[in-house]
Amino acid sequence: MPLLIFSLFLLILGCNQTSNGIETQSTAAENVNRYCVVCHTSQNLPEESLIAPPLEAVKRRYQTEYPVRDTFIQQMTSFVLYPDHEKALMFGAVRRFQIMPKQPIEGAAIAEIAAFIFDNRLDQPDWFEAHYQQSHPQASASLPDYQDQFKQLDETMDLHLNEGAKWIIPNELFARVRQLQAYVNSLKSENSLEDYPIIAQAIRSKMPSTSMSAFDNNTVYRNFQSVLETKIAYLEQSETKEQGEYALLQINQQLLLFDAYFMAKE
Repeated sequence: MPLLIFSLFLLILGCNQTSNGIETQSTAAENVNRYCVVCHTSQNLPEESLIAPPLEAVKRRYQTEYPVRDTFIQQMTSFVLYPDHEKALMFGAVRRFQIMPKQPIEGAAIAEIAAFIFDNRLDQPDWFEAHYQQSHPQASASLPDYQDQFKQLDETMDLHLNEGAKWIIPNELFARVRQLQAYVNSLKSENSLEDYPIIAQAIRSKMPSTSMSAFDNNTVYRNFQSVLETKIAYLEQSETKEQGEYALLQINQQLLLFDAYFMAKE
């Protein structure tokens, strides 16, 4: 992870001397292209010529340690804000490239970049996948291993009733989730591998906004949506049809639980 900082913000001092307001207005995708891939390159440079690991390597290391989306974002943001050896995850990278000094970057901008990294399929050098699988043979997950990831994810959700009653959430939030349920139910039963990123983006676009009051007042719902967002990211990054269909099934099953635990204000 330490190397993530090197690309995330190396250019900030030299190329981004503008105000924090302009930085905030930039999209996460633009920030990733501007600050991350400059050093965490996806170009086909020889491995020995790199000045930082590919961004996909950083992402996979963090997702291995923090598979839940919110935790991934929090931990990556925390490291970039306050980098030190004790919080580092990529020990070989630290030995080779050293830790990047703390950079004067807003936490909100870092969090947006971390969220983009988690949510999106990243470009990578042509040699990367074979190299990664050779170095991390356990990463070649079979479907049972993939299913275990979802089981572990569901365990973090801690879904429960409010003293035997459903949690009451705002009408707007309830309606948005109902629309999301309808969309997922309308999907065809068989999809191609190329369909899953498109479906994931469509589902994500229909998700309730995290600015809604329920996210401040209801930890149970916040955890529910955080886990759902993580499953959507898994769907988007599916490497086989079996993984894609299983991720879609898990999203649908979680949405079916919604009505058992939440209700709209009357």
